[in-house]
Amino acid sequence: MLIKLLLISLVAAGVSAGDIADIFPAGKTEKLSYDILVPEVNQTNSLDVVITRLKDADPVFTIYQKIDMPSQKIYIVSTEKYRGRNLALISSDNFIKLPPEAKSAHGTDSIAITAVRDKDSIMVSSNVPKIAPSGTISPENNFITSVGAMLASRTIDFKPGATRSYSFANLLIMTGSPYRAIETVDSVIGEETITVPAGEFDCFKVLSRIGQNTSITYFSKGQNHIPVKTVVYDPTGNKTALEIILKKID
Repeated sequence: MLIKLLLISLVAAGVSAGDIADIFPAGKTEKLSYDILVPEVNQTNSLDVVITRLKDADPVFTIYQKIDMPSQKIYIVSTEKYRGRNLALISSDNFIKLPPEAKSAHGTDSIAITAVRDKDSIMVSSNVPKIAPSGTISPENNFITSVGAMLASRTIDFKPGATRSYSFANLLIMTGSPYRAIETVDSVIGEETITVPAGEFDCFKVLSRIGQNTSITYFSKGQNHIPVKTVVYDPTGNKTALEIILKKID
């Protein structure tokens, strides 16, 4: 279940020509809390996101993300930094705490995966290369991660029928294969009113295709296009793999 969860983009969407500085003026901090529902095993996990624009002359953003899976005794903390209005990744630091029994399989129950930009490439390294190999990602398009998508999604062009392609990598996966950028396409497919614990929102509906995974995310029309709900489908597209539902906005 861990691998299944981490292989999925939490809220994926690409960057458009929108000005992120209009949404996040210098010094602004926003906190979002979500429930992650896994219907197959009747499991609820939590996702907390804190986005801050630093008070630099040029836009610099930090994104802090925490995932807590108490029933599996798994805890994940990620901190990423992006620069500029095009949100170029500066660095990504990810810490994954696994149950104690993981030590017998991997030699440790604490996994660190880091990435830093070197010109046009992303250099990835980890303390457990057997399951999270070090290497280089060379994206050819706008590049984001599953963590960075929480910010990049806010500047989509939400015109009906609009599409957007970009490069995506989930640095939280642990498959033993080298990390690589996957070309991804988002499509605005409609509008819908969505009710979640955080309230009722009029939303834009966006379809994302990332490899074999398909998801639909609902972005609020107001409140700076906050991701309100994401439904991720299994590779067959026949059933829901998980749902991510907005619980609270601070």
